[in-house]
Amino acid sequence: MGVSDQEKGFDERSEMKGGVINDYHDAAGHGHIATDAYGNSLVQFDPAAERRLRWKLDLYTVPTVAVLYLFCFIDRANIGNARIAGLTEDLNLVGYDYNKILSVFYISYIIFEIPATVCCKWMGPGWFLPATSLAFGIVSVATAFVHSQAAICGVRFLLGIFEAGMLPGIAYYLSRWYKRSELTFRLSLYMVMAPLAGAFGGLLASAILKLPHFGSLHHWRMIFAIEGIITIGLSLIAFVTLTDRPETARWLTQEEKDLCIARVKSERLAQTEVIDGIDRIKLWRGISNPVTLQIAFIFLFNNITVQGLAFFLPTIVGAIYPEYSTVQKQLHSVPPYAVGAVFAVAFPALSWYLDRRQIFIILSAPTVIIGYAMFLASETPNVRYGACFLIASTCMVLGTMTNAHISANVVSDTARSSAIGMNVMFGNIGGLIATWSYLVKDAPNYPIGNGLNCATGSMIFILSISGYFWMKWDNNRRDKKNVEQELAGLSPEEVANLDWKHPGHSLYISNIWAIMNPHATGTTTALDPPNDRWRDRWKAFGHNDAQAVQLYNALVAEWNAWAKDDAAEKEDNWIDLIDRLELNPDKRADGFARTAWYPRSKIMQRSRYNEDGPSFDCASQNIFDKVPVRGTVLQGNPQDSSSHENNNNTPQQSNHPQESDLS
Repeated sequence: MGVSDQEKGFDERSEMKGGVINDYHDAAGHGHIATDAYGNSLVQFDPAAERRLRWKLDLYTVPTVAVLYLFCFIDRANIGNARIAGLTEDLNLVGYDYNKILSVFYISYIIFEIPATVCCKWMGPGWFLPATSLAFGIVSVATAFVHSQAAICGVRFLLGIFEAGMLPGIAYYLSRWYKRSELTFRLSLYMVMAPLAGAFGGLLASAILKLPHFGSLHHWRMIFAIEGIITIGLSLIAFVTLTDRPETARWLTQEEKDLCIARVKSERLAQTEVIDGIDRIKLWRGISNPVTLQIAFIFLFNNITVQGLAFFLPTIVGAIYPEYSTVQKQLHSVPPYAVGAVFAVAFPALSWYLDRRQIFIILSAPTVIIGYAMFLASETPNVRYGACFLIASTCMVLGTMTNAHISANVVSDTARSSAIGMNVMFGNIGGLIATWSYLVKDAPNYPIGNGLNCATGSMIFILSISGYFWMKWDNNRRDKKNVEQELAGLSPEEVANLDWKHPGHSLYISNIWAIMNPHATGTTTALDPPNDRWRDRWKAFGHNDAQAVQLYNALVAEWNAWAKDDAAEKEDNWIDLIDRLELNPDKRADGFARTAWYPRSKIMQRSRYNEDGPSFDCASQNIFDKVPVRGTVLQGNPQDSSSHENNNNTPQQSNHPQESDLS
């Protein structure tokens, strides 16, 4: 293999059965699939080329949507700042009037959630997101001119309509550009704007309240007007800066466009297009996915806490420190949000590094439970204020983790749009409940609101653990199916429409150990460590498919170089290789693999075919099993490995390369 092949970011030997793929340029083309029947990628990508592409994507896509979402959340939550700045008195709100105003927003938000997400797909997010931002910016400005409860209910209803598609639309938009292991962290870069909106919104509201009056606009009216004008300006800029899809990105070369499309398609089982047409069957597949439903309920319970903080934290702080001025109360609502922002990025960053999601969903619940238990158990102001930090630290994480988890567990573009919309719709049912969680009659201790949020944290903990075991069970169930028999007689369109019901689809939790398991073929078929003592030491290496492929190639090269050694020396060589891997500073596969890459052409020359499919010509078959290779590493032999049927001595291929590391 020449260096030029790697620089191009593809392997010219990745030609698959039926002439489906020759390289990633073919994979990006219309009508081509990029996975086998088990969801394994048929294309190998150069990590260096992928890193360069990711930097570009991060620069051109994330900042625009992050800033838009920041002001989306500010325009929604600034009513909490306006409340303590005189809104209640000016509009003669009494009793539960404030809660009714908050509820109106969520009613329209919930009703229009899925339609708005489908509209985002139909229009294209490059047009939909700026347009809907412009609309809710105008509504925010209009809120500054209301003089009655009926009027503010009307503008809040409109605000819910126009904001409904924003959160799911951005998540759906980013899923067009990033692989699922990368998506979690990128979602966090805009979802972190929710806690930052709480922090920045409080600071901005404090600054606005110090400005001189402008005509009839004063106090809380200035908050809505100025923040709405900023939103309008940003949305107009977004019409220019936001690119709808990779094919239309002027800032990508054709090589980069093909790489971007092929990367996403290589994770979408049986799909011939990254962006498909709107289809009722696929829309229903996204909504009815069991993972979507489980995660949606988690987000519902989580959003009771998140939205409750957004609307009532200034009020809660005011109850804790009643002697503080209005500006001091605004400023004291900032630090908990700042802590929440740190965790909202830190957890997804760890998730990306470890390629795990479910464990972080589980771990987010205990701190929320403890925080609200502190509220219930103590009336000491400093203890309660400290509880705000505990609550904000992890409740802000789940917006990112749930949307990323759902996006990873549906297949088609259409199903993804409806699944994310479903999740956010459920989340905002939680927001509607939150509007009635902190009632005036319960001040200053708010036992009902704090008790409710303690219970929702407990439900999140129970649901996330239950979901973990259910996904493990379902993956084991799918592993027993014969994919070829299940799909017999179906047309390509019918296979594509199966989405998550495809027998080769697995519930994606993480994918480290399975790639090193000889009974599973992910992007590669891997070596079997000589004994259990070394099997556990594998777990420190390979954090995603691309790195595992590189590591695997390096190991194959080393192994073939040792082919003439005596069997007794095999383990010593293996131990030496593991020891050298452990010297790799960042414990990643790619650092080692770049220094030990073995020419693929020589690997191919050393391989042979037998009745079970291709296997290596190695002296010690008890160490290296004869497993048919269906991945990309050894593909390229003129014969088609899939044409050879497994005999009873051949390990059964796993239906889910990502199943084994379930944390």
